[in-house]
Amino acid sequence: MAAAEAGGPAVVVGDGFRVRHGGEPAVGAQHSPVRPLLDEVWFLAPEGGLRVRRLVARHVRHGRAPDRAREWVERSDEANARLVARGRRRADLVVE
Repeated sequence: MAAAEAGGPAVVVGDGFRVRHGGEPAVGAQHSPVRPLLDEVWFLAPEGGLRVRRLVARHVRHGRAPDRAREWVERSDEANARLVARGRRRADLVVE
């Protein structure tokens, strides 16, 4: 990556949905335009309940009512989590 070559950051953290799928859910990680630019891909796998609690809290911090936040997480965020989880086996490292 150009930033690293220019003395920039050595570690880049990206969102799994966008990095692993290139923003296109139908495109698998093996076809991601970003993957060839990465030395390693790590998959962070927090326990499901913890992930949901953190997501709900984040949405509440950003202005959603708690019931609306939980509804959003259950409908949208969890659907994305299931999609990203399918690429877990292609990660270089899984952090539980």
